[in-house]
Amino acid sequence: MRERKDACFLHDIGRIYIEEDLLKKTRLAQEDFEEIKKHSQQGADIMEGINFLEGVREAVLYHQERYDGKGYPSGLKGSKIPLLSRIVSIADAFDAMTSNRPYKTKMNLIEAMDEIEKNSGTQFDPELCAIFLKYRDSIEDIAKKHFEYPAE
Repeated sequence: MRERKDACFLHDIGRIYIEEDLLKKTRLAQEDFEEIKKHSQQGADIMEGINFLEGVREAVLYHQERYDGKGYPSGLKGSKIPLLSRIVSIADAFDAMTSNRPYKTKMNLIEAMDEIEKNSGTQFDPELCAIFLKYRDSIEDIAKKHFEYPAE
């Protein structure tokens, strides 16, 4: 449990190496995207040698992998992606979709859940998506209670 929580908090730690202006861009050129893609490896490098974060380090390194193998940094596919990385991937995407970003406004919870479901088996592990989506109502209740997320 502790490892999952740490991985969710630390998965993007490598972004400290990315110029702030780049993170604020509304549109990325290919070279910008290549720079941003380095954050996974850079985050894992930060954790190198910290024994109690070893499982977290692996999640940080591989949280941008996709279930269909089209992710980065290694192009891992399916169960070759560590379980914790697959979990963080869904949580990270859901957070990104339900948060305002320089390049887009946030989705509502229903739209974000639909997007997770739509990308089940391609971007995300289908078994983990099914578990995540099973708790739609609970997630919506938590969001309404603790965040400013309109349900519709």
